[in-house]
Amino acid sequence: MTRLFYFLFLILIISTSFAQEVITDNIVSYTNIIINNIPTAEGTDDYVQPELADLEKFGESINLLIEKNYSEANTKAAEIGYKVFNVLDNSGSESNEYYVLRSNSGNLWGTFIINKYPKRKKLVIQIPHPKYDYNTGKQGIYVFKNTGAYAFFLSGTKRCNSSLLSDCSGSTTACNPEGEAYRQSDPAHNVLCTFQKATEVFESSLDSMVYFQFHGFTQGSSDPAIIMSNGNNKTPDGIDYLSLLRDELFSIDNSLTFVIAHEDVTWTKLTATTNTQGRLINGSSYPCYSYATKNSGRFIHLEQIRDGLRNYESDWLKMSTAIINIIPADLINSIDNCDALPTQFAISNYPNPFNASTVILYQIPYEASVSIKVFDLLGRQMATLVNGRKSSGNHEVIFDGGNISSGIYLYTFEVGDVIKTSKMILLK
Repeated sequence: MTRLFYFLFLILIISTSFAQEVITDNIVSYTNIIINNIPTAEGTDDYVQPELADLEKFGESINLLIEKNYSEANTKAAEIGYKVFNVLDNSGSESNEYYVLRSNSGNLWGTFIINKYPKRKKLVIQIPHPKYDYNTGKQGIYVFKNTGAYAFFLSGTKRCNSSLLSDCSGSTTACNPEGEAYRQSDPAHNVLCTFQKATEVFESSLDSMVYFQFHGFTQGSSDPAIIMSNGNNKTPDGIDYLSLLRDELFSIDNSLTFVIAHEDVTWTKLTATTNTQGRLINGSSYPCYSYATKNSGRFIHLEQIRDGLRNYESDWLKMSTAIINIIPADLINSIDNCDALPTQFAISNYPNPFNASTVILYQIPYEASVSIKVFDLLGRQMATLVNGRKSSGNHEVIFDGGNISSGIYLYTFEVGDVIKTSKMILLK
Protein backbone atom coordinates (compact mmCIF):
# COMPACT_ATOMS: atom_id res chain seq x y z
CA MET A 1 0.00 0.00 0.00
CA THR A 2 2.85 2.35 0.84
CA ARG A 3 4.52 1.74 -2.51
CA LEU A 4 1.19 2.18 -4.34
CA PHE A 5 0.53 5.44 -2.50
CA TYR A 6 4.02 6.69 -3.40
CA PHE A 7 3.48 5.74 -7.03
CA LEU A 8 0.13 7.57 -7.19
CA PHE A 9 1.68 10.59 -5.50
CA LEU A 10 4.50 10.60 -8.07
CA ILE A 11 1.98 10.43 -10.92
CA LEU A 12 0.14 13.39 -9.40
CA ILE A 13 3.35 15.42 -9.21
CA ILE A 14 4.24 14.58 -12.81
CA SER A 15 0.78 15.37 -14.13
CA THR A 16 0.52 18.69 -12.32
CA SER A 17 3.88 19.72 -13.72
CA PHE A 18 2.16 19.97 -17.09
CA ALA A 19 -0.56 22.30 -15.74
CA GLN A 20 -0.41 26.03 -16.31
CA GLU A 21 2.10 27.85 -14.13
CA VAL A 22 0.64 30.22 -11.53
CA ILE A 23 2.32 33.63 -11.17
CA THR A 24 1.37 36.46 -8.82
CA ASP A 25 2.12 39.77 -10.52
CA ASN A 26 0.65 42.99 -11.88
CA ILE A 27 -0.46 42.03 -15.40
CA VAL A 28 0.88 45.36 -16.71
CA SER A 29 4.34 44.85 -15.21
CA TYR A 30 4.34 41.21 -16.30
CA THR A 31 3.49 42.10 -19.90
CA ASN A 32 5.88 45.05 -20.05
CA ILE A 33 8.75 42.64 -19.36
CA ILE A 34 7.61 40.60 -22.37
CA ILE A 35 7.42 43.79 -24.46
CA ASN A 36 10.90 44.90 -23.37
CA ASN A 37 12.31 41.53 -24.48
CA ILE A 38 10.75 41.52 -27.95
CA PRO A 39 13.58 41.34 -30.54
CA THR A 40 14.20 44.53 -32.49
CA ALA A 41 16.51 43.17 -35.20
CA GLU A 42 15.47 43.70 -38.83
CA GLY A 43 15.92 41.20 -41.66
CA THR A 44 17.56 38.55 -39.46
CA ASP A 45 14.83 35.93 -39.97
CA ASP A 46 14.54 35.06 -36.28
CA TYR A 47 10.81 34.96 -36.97
CA VAL A 48 9.78 31.78 -38.77
CA GLN A 49 6.24 31.71 -40.12
CA PRO A 50 4.15 28.94 -38.49
CA GLU A 51 3.03 25.97 -40.56
CA LEU A 52 -0.68 25.45 -41.18
CA ALA A 53 -0.72 22.54 -38.72
CA ASP A 54 0.83 24.81 -36.07
CA LEU A 55 -1.82 27.45 -36.67
CA GLU A 56 -4.59 24.88 -36.31
CA LYS A 57 -3.23 23.75 -32.95
CA PHE A 58 -2.78 27.34 -31.87
CA GLY A 59 -6.39 28.08 -32.83
CA GLU A 60 -7.59 25.08 -30.83
CA SER A 61 -5.68 26.35 -27.80
CA ILE A 62 -7.25 29.82 -28.12
CA ASN A 63 -10.70 28.28 -28.43
CA LEU A 64 -10.11 26.18 -25.30
CA LEU A 65 -9.14 29.32 -23.41
CA ILE A 66 -12.38 30.97 -24.51
CA GLU A 67 -14.22 27.91 -23.22
CA LYS A 68 -12.30 28.23 -19.90
CA ASN A 69 -10.77 24.79 -20.41
CA TYR A 70 -7.36 25.99 -19.28
CA SER A 71 -5.74 22.63 -18.68
CA GLU A 72 -6.60 21.33 -22.16
CA ALA A 73 -5.53 24.65 -23.66
CA ASN A 74 -2.15 24.22 -22.01
CA THR A 75 -1.84 20.66 -23.28
CA LYS A 76 -2.64 21.70 -26.85
CA ALA A 77 -0.32 24.73 -26.63
CA ALA A 78 2.58 22.50 -25.59
CA GLU A 79 2.41 20.79 -28.99
CA ILE A 80 3.63 24.01 -30.66
CA GLY A 81 6.05 25.21 -27.97
CA TYR A 82 3.54 27.40 -26.17
CA LYS A 83 2.39 27.41 -22.55
CA VAL A 84 -0.54 28.81 -20.57
CA PHE A 85 0.49 30.92 -17.58
CA ASN A 86 -2.07 31.83 -14.91
CA VAL A 87 -1.35 35.37 -13.65
CA LEU A 88 -3.02 36.42 -10.39
CA ASP A 89 -3.06 40.22 -10.17
CA ASN A 90 -3.64 41.61 -6.67
CA SER A 91 -2.07 44.99 -7.39
CA GLY A 92 -5.23 47.11 -7.49
CA SER A 93 -8.30 47.61 -5.35
CA GLU A 94 -9.82 44.54 -7.01
CA SER A 95 -7.88 41.34 -7.65
CA ASN A 96 -8.16 39.70 -11.04
CA GLU A 97 -7.02 36.62 -12.90
CA TYR A 98 -5.54 36.33 -16.39
CA TYR A 99 -4.53 33.43 -18.64
CA VAL A 100 -1.48 34.19 -20.75
CA LEU A 101 -0.69 32.08 -23.82
CA ARG A 102 2.95 32.69 -24.70
CA SER A 103 5.93 30.94 -26.23
CA ASN A 104 7.80 28.47 -24.06
CA SER A 105 10.31 27.57 -26.79
CA GLY A 106 11.71 30.78 -28.27
CA ASN A 107 9.44 31.14 -31.30
CA LEU A 108 8.27 34.70 -31.94
CA TRP A 109 4.60 34.20 -32.70
CA GLY A 110 3.27 36.54 -30.03
CA THR A 111 1.54 36.62 -26.65
CA PHE A 112 -2.22 36.39 -26.08
CA ILE A 113 -4.01 37.21 -22.81
CA ILE A 114 -7.55 36.31 -21.74
CA ASN A 115 -9.16 38.15 -18.81
CA LYS A 116 -11.05 35.60 -16.73
CA TYR A 117 -13.30 38.28 -15.22
CA PRO A 118 -13.63 41.05 -17.83
CA LYS A 119 -15.61 44.21 -17.21
CA ARG A 120 -16.10 44.66 -20.95
CA LYS A 121 -16.63 41.23 -22.51
CA LYS A 122 -16.83 42.56 -26.07
CA LEU A 123 -13.55 44.50 -26.01
CA VAL A 124 -10.27 43.25 -27.52
CA ILE A 125 -6.99 45.20 -27.63
CA GLN A 126 -4.58 44.32 -30.47
CA ILE A 127 -0.96 45.49 -30.73
CA PRO A 128 0.68 44.30 -33.99
CA HIS A 129 3.74 46.64 -33.95
CA PRO A 130 4.90 47.11 -30.34
CA LYS A 131 8.54 47.65 -31.34
CA TYR A 132 7.96 49.72 -34.49
CA ASP A 133 5.15 51.98 -33.25
CA TYR A 134 6.69 53.46 -30.11
CA ASN A 135 5.01 52.53 -26.82
CA THR A 136 1.85 51.09 -28.39
CA GLY A 137 2.50 47.83 -26.52
CA LYS A 138 2.72 49.57 -23.14
CA GLN A 139 -0.22 51.78 -24.02
CA GLY A 140 -2.20 48.72 -25.03
CA ILE A 141 -1.65 46.65 -21.88
CA TYR A 142 -2.42 49.71 -19.74
CA VAL A 143 -5.71 50.22 -21.60
CA PHE A 144 -6.44 46.48 -21.46
CA LYS A 145 -6.23 46.39 -17.66
CA ASN A 146 -7.86 49.77 -17.04
CA THR A 147 -10.90 49.06 -19.20
CA GLY A 148 -11.27 45.45 -18.06
CA ALA A 149 -11.14 44.27 -21.68
CA TYR A 150 -11.61 40.60 -22.51
CA ALA A 151 -8.46 39.93 -24.53
CA PHE A 152 -5.06 41.35 -25.48
CA PHE A 153 -3.06 40.35 -28.58
CA LEU A 154 0.65 41.23 -28.75
CA SER A 155 3.03 40.60 -31.65
CA GLY A 156 6.17 38.61 -30.86
CA THR A 157 8.77 40.51 -32.89
CA LYS A 158 9.49 43.67 -34.84
CA ARG A 159 7.49 43.86 -38.05
CA CYS A 160 10.68 43.95 -40.17
CA ASN A 161 12.43 40.97 -38.55
CA SER A 162 11.79 38.57 -41.41
CA SER A 163 13.34 39.20 -44.81
CA LEU A 164 10.60 37.11 -46.44
CA LEU A 165 7.53 38.81 -47.82
CA SER A 166 3.86 38.13 -47.13
CA ASP A 167 1.72 37.00 -50.05
CA CYS A 168 -1.04 39.40 -49.02
CA SER A 169 -1.83 42.54 -50.97
CA GLY A 170 -0.46 45.97 -50.20
CA SER A 171 2.95 47.59 -49.88
CA THR A 172 4.83 49.73 -47.40
CA THR A 173 8.04 51.70 -46.89
CA ALA A 174 8.21 50.68 -43.21
CA CYS A 175 11.06 48.20 -43.77
CA ASN A 176 12.38 49.41 -47.11
CA PRO A 177 12.37 53.11 -48.08
CA GLU A 178 11.92 52.12 -51.72
CA GLY A 179 8.73 50.25 -50.86
CA GLU A 180 7.94 46.54 -50.90
CA ALA A 181 5.28 44.01 -49.92
CA TYR A 182 4.70 43.51 -46.20
CA ARG A 183 7.05 41.17 -44.35
CA GLN A 184 5.91 37.78 -43.02
CA SER A 185 6.73 39.08 -39.53
CA ASP A 186 4.13 41.86 -39.88
CA PRO A 187 0.98 40.31 -38.33
CA ALA A 188 -1.34 43.10 -39.45
CA HIS A 189 -0.75 42.14 -43.09
CA ASN A 190 -0.39 38.36 -43.07
CA VAL A 191 -3.04 35.66 -42.69
CA LEU A 192 -0.51 32.93 -41.91
CA CYS A 193 0.20 34.08 -38.36
CA THR A 194 -1.16 33.54 -34.86
CA PHE A 195 -2.49 37.12 -34.73
CA GLN A 196 -4.83 36.45 -37.63
CA LYS A 197 -5.69 32.96 -36.39
CA ALA A 198 -6.70 34.27 -32.96
CA THR A 199 -8.92 36.87 -34.64
CA GLU A 200 -10.51 34.15 -36.80
CA VAL A 201 -11.27 32.06 -33.69
CA PHE A 202 -12.76 35.06 -31.88
CA GLU A 203 -14.94 35.91 -34.88
CA SER A 204 -16.24 32.35 -35.17
CA SER A 205 -16.67 31.67 -31.44
CA LEU A 206 -17.84 35.01 -30.01
CA ASP A 207 -20.49 37.53 -31.04
CA SER A 208 -19.97 41.18 -31.95
CA MET A 209 -16.50 41.68 -30.50
CA VAL A 210 -14.99 45.16 -30.85
CA TYR A 211 -11.27 45.27 -31.69
CA PHE A 212 -9.11 48.31 -30.93
CA GLN A 213 -5.82 48.16 -32.81
CA PHE A 214 -3.24 50.74 -31.72
CA HIS A 215 -0.64 52.10 -34.15
CA GLY A 216 1.68 55.10 -34.31
CA PHE A 217 2.89 57.44 -37.06
CA THR A 218 5.06 60.49 -37.58
CA GLN A 219 2.87 63.54 -38.06
CA GLY A 220 3.28 65.55 -41.25
CA SER A 221 2.42 69.22 -41.59
CA SER A 222 -1.11 68.52 -42.83
CA ASP A 223 -1.79 65.47 -40.67
CA PRO A 224 -4.14 65.29 -37.67
CA ALA A 225 -3.10 63.87 -34.31
CA ILE A 226 -5.15 60.71 -34.87
CA ILE A 227 -6.12 59.01 -38.13
CA MET A 228 -9.17 56.87 -37.36
CA SER A 229 -10.52 54.10 -39.57
CA ASN A 230 -12.59 50.93 -39.54
CA GLY A 231 -10.39 49.54 -42.32
CA ASN A 232 -12.23 51.28 -45.17
CA ASN A 233 -14.26 54.41 -45.88
CA LYS A 234 -17.68 52.76 -45.87
CA THR A 235 -20.32 53.94 -43.39
CA PRO A 236 -20.42 51.57 -40.37
CA ASP A 237 -23.29 49.09 -40.33
CA GLY A 238 -23.55 49.28 -36.54
CA ILE A 239 -22.45 51.69 -33.84
CA ASP A 240 -20.07 54.38 -35.06
CA TYR A 241 -17.46 53.94 -32.35
CA LEU A 242 -15.00 56.18 -34.19
CA SER A 243 -17.11 59.31 -33.93
CA LEU A 244 -17.95 58.53 -30.31
CA LEU A 245 -14.28 57.98 -29.52
CA ARG A 246 -13.29 61.22 -31.25
CA ASP A 247 -15.83 63.20 -29.24
CA GLU A 248 -14.68 61.66 -25.96
CA LEU A 249 -10.99 62.21 -26.71
CA PHE A 250 -11.66 65.81 -27.71
CA SER A 251 -13.55 66.42 -24.45
CA ILE A 252 -10.48 65.12 -22.58
CA ASP A 253 -7.88 66.99 -24.68
CA ASN A 254 -9.20 69.69 -27.01
CA SER A 255 -5.77 70.16 -28.58
CA LEU A 256 -6.19 66.85 -30.44
CA THR A 257 -7.18 66.84 -34.11
CA PHE A 258 -8.79 64.00 -36.02
CA VAL A 259 -9.58 62.46 -39.38
CA ILE A 260 -12.20 59.70 -39.67
CA ALA A 261 -11.97 57.79 -42.94
CA HIS A 262 -15.70 57.30 -43.50
CA GLU A 263 -16.40 60.99 -42.80
CA ASP A 264 -13.63 62.31 -45.08
CA VAL A 265 -13.69 59.77 -47.89
CA THR A 266 -10.96 61.65 -49.76
CA TRP A 267 -8.46 60.80 -47.01
CA THR A 268 -6.42 57.70 -47.89
CA LYS A 269 -3.30 57.86 -45.71
CA LEU A 270 -2.96 55.05 -43.11
CA THR A 271 -6.59 53.90 -43.30
CA ALA A 272 -5.81 50.17 -42.95
CA THR A 273 -7.49 48.99 -46.14
CA THR A 274 -4.94 46.14 -46.45
CA ASN A 275 -4.99 45.19 -42.77
CA THR A 276 -5.92 41.50 -42.74
CA GLN A 277 -7.64 41.60 -39.34
CA GLY A 278 -9.71 44.56 -40.49
CA ARG A 279 -10.67 42.81 -43.72
CA LEU A 280 -11.72 39.71 -41.80
CA ILE A 281 -13.78 41.61 -39.22
CA ASN A 282 -15.44 43.59 -42.02
CA GLY A 283 -16.50 40.39 -43.78
CA SER A 284 -13.92 39.86 -46.55
CA SER A 285 -14.03 36.24 -47.70
CA TYR A 286 -10.33 36.40 -48.66
CA PRO A 287 -8.64 38.83 -46.22
CA CYS A 288 -5.21 38.25 -47.76
CA TYR A 289 -6.25 39.50 -51.20
CA SER A 290 -9.72 41.03 -51.13
CA TYR A 291 -10.92 44.37 -49.80
CA ALA A 292 -13.97 44.27 -47.55
CA THR A 293 -17.10 45.60 -49.23
CA LYS A 294 -18.80 46.64 -45.99
CA ASN A 295 -17.90 48.17 -42.64
CA SER A 296 -18.97 46.28 -39.53
CA GLY A 297 -17.82 49.18 -37.34
CA ARG A 298 -16.14 46.68 -34.99
CA PHE A 299 -12.54 47.15 -36.17
CA ILE A 300 -11.09 50.34 -34.67
CA HIS A 301 -7.77 51.21 -36.31
CA LEU A 302 -5.99 54.13 -34.64
CA GLU A 303 -2.87 55.81 -36.02
CA GLN A 304 -1.58 58.12 -33.28
CA ILE A 305 1.12 60.75 -33.05
CA ARG A 306 3.68 60.21 -30.31
CA ASP A 307 3.49 63.41 -28.22
CA GLY A 308 0.34 63.58 -26.12
CA LEU A 309 -0.91 60.07 -26.88
CA ARG A 310 1.87 57.47 -26.66
CA ASN A 311 4.69 58.89 -24.53
CA TYR A 312 3.52 58.57 -20.95
CA GLU A 313 0.97 56.92 -18.70
CA SER A 314 -0.94 60.23 -18.54
CA ASP A 315 -1.28 59.98 -22.34
CA TRP A 316 -2.49 56.37 -22.18
CA LEU A 317 -5.11 57.41 -19.61
CA LYS A 318 -6.78 59.60 -22.26
CA MET A 319 -7.44 56.62 -24.52
CA SER A 320 -8.43 54.39 -21.61
CA THR A 321 -10.93 56.94 -20.28
CA ALA A 322 -12.44 57.55 -23.71
CA ILE A 323 -12.97 53.82 -24.32
CA ILE A 324 -14.53 53.38 -20.89
CA ASN A 325 -16.96 56.19 -21.71
CA ILE A 326 -18.10 54.76 -25.07
CA ILE A 327 -18.23 51.04 -24.17
CA PRO A 328 -20.23 50.53 -20.97
CA ALA A 329 -19.10 47.93 -18.47
CA ASP A 330 -21.10 44.72 -18.28
CA LEU A 331 -23.44 44.78 -15.30
CA ILE A 332 -22.41 41.33 -14.11
CA ASN A 333 -18.85 40.44 -15.09
CA SER A 334 -17.50 37.94 -12.59
CA ILE A 335 -20.47 35.80 -11.61
CA ASP A 336 -20.54 32.42 -13.31
CA ASN A 337 -24.01 31.77 -11.89
CA CYS A 338 -26.09 34.78 -12.90
CA ASP A 339 -28.89 33.59 -10.60
CA ALA A 340 -26.69 34.19 -7.56
CA LEU A 341 -27.75 37.09 -5.33
CA PRO A 342 -25.67 40.22 -5.96
CA THR A 343 -23.36 41.52 -3.25
CA GLN A 344 -23.26 45.15 -4.39
CA PHE A 345 -25.27 47.88 -6.10
CA ALA A 346 -24.74 48.22 -9.84
CA ILE A 347 -26.47 49.69 -12.87
CA SER A 348 -25.78 49.68 -16.61
CA ASN A 349 -27.65 49.79 -19.90
CA TYR A 350 -27.44 47.88 -23.16
CA PRO A 351 -27.08 48.73 -25.96
CA ASN A 352 -25.29 52.02 -25.50
CA PRO A 353 -25.36 53.97 -27.78
CA PHE A 354 -28.91 52.97 -28.74
CA ASN A 355 -31.58 53.81 -31.27
CA ALA A 356 -35.02 54.30 -29.76
CA SER A 357 -34.85 51.95 -26.75
CA THR A 358 -32.33 50.50 -24.33
CA VAL A 359 -32.52 48.06 -21.43
CA ILE A 360 -31.36 49.38 -18.07
CA LEU A 361 -30.08 46.57 -15.85
CA TYR A 362 -29.64 47.04 -12.13
CA GLN A 363 -28.86 44.91 -9.12
CA ILE A 364 -29.42 45.38 -5.39
CA PRO A 365 -28.09 43.14 -2.61
CA TYR A 366 -31.16 43.49 -0.37
CA GLU A 367 -34.79 44.58 -0.57
CA ALA A 368 -35.00 48.35 -0.75
CA SER A 369 -36.77 51.37 -2.25
CA VAL A 370 -35.29 52.12 -5.66
CA SER A 371 -35.49 55.24 -7.84
CA ILE A 372 -34.26 55.42 -11.44
CA LYS A 373 -34.76 58.67 -13.35
CA VAL A 374 -33.57 59.99 -16.71
CA PHE A 375 -32.36 63.58 -17.25
CA ASP A 376 -30.99 65.58 -20.16
CA LEU A 377 -27.71 67.49 -19.87
CA LEU A 378 -29.60 70.62 -18.75
CA GLY A 379 -30.90 68.74 -15.74
CA ARG A 380 -34.47 68.43 -16.98
CA GLN A 381 -36.17 65.19 -15.94
CA MET A 382 -37.24 63.16 -18.95
CA ALA A 383 -38.65 60.04 -17.30
CA THR A 384 -39.12 58.15 -14.02
CA LEU A 385 -38.48 54.48 -14.76
CA VAL A 386 -38.53 52.97 -11.28
CA ASN A 387 -39.94 54.41 -8.06
CA GLY A 388 -40.77 51.80 -5.47
CA ARG A 389 -39.64 48.89 -3.38
CA LYS A 390 -37.74 46.07 -5.10
CA SER A 391 -36.57 42.69 -3.88
CA SER A 392 -32.88 41.77 -3.76
CA GLY A 393 -31.51 40.49 -7.04
CA ASN A 394 -31.09 41.48 -10.67
CA HIS A 395 -33.72 43.64 -12.38
CA GLU A 396 -34.25 45.40 -15.69
CA VAL A 397 -36.39 48.18 -17.09
CA ILE A 398 -36.73 49.50 -20.66
CA PHE A 399 -36.19 53.18 -21.49
CA ASP A 400 -37.96 54.22 -24.70
CA GLY A 401 -36.40 57.30 -26.29
CA GLY A 402 -38.59 57.24 -29.36
CA ASN A 403 -40.17 60.61 -28.60
CA ILE A 404 -37.02 62.55 -27.70
CA SER A 405 -34.14 63.84 -29.81
CA SER A 406 -30.70 62.31 -30.25
CA GLY A 407 -28.14 63.25 -27.64
CA ILE A 408 -26.49 62.36 -24.34
CA TYR A 409 -28.73 61.58 -21.38
CA LEU A 410 -28.02 60.79 -17.74
CA TYR A 411 -29.82 58.27 -15.58
CA THR A 412 -29.65 58.24 -11.79
CA PHE A 413 -29.95 55.20 -9.55
CA GLU A 414 -30.83 55.92 -5.92
CA VAL A 415 -31.14 53.39 -3.10
CA GLY A 416 -30.98 55.06 0.32
CA ASP A 417 -27.61 56.79 0.56
CA VAL A 418 -26.36 55.09 -2.61
CA ILE A 419 -26.52 57.35 -5.68
CA LYS A 420 -25.03 56.35 -9.03
CA THR A 421 -25.21 58.38 -12.26
CA SER A 422 -24.44 56.93 -15.69
CA LYS A 423 -24.44 58.26 -19.25
CA MET A 424 -26.27 56.88 -22.27
CA ILE A 425 -26.27 58.05 -25.88
CA LEU A 426 -29.36 58.11 -28.08
CA LEU A 427 -28.53 57.99 -31.81
CA LYS A 428 -31.35 58.15 -34.36
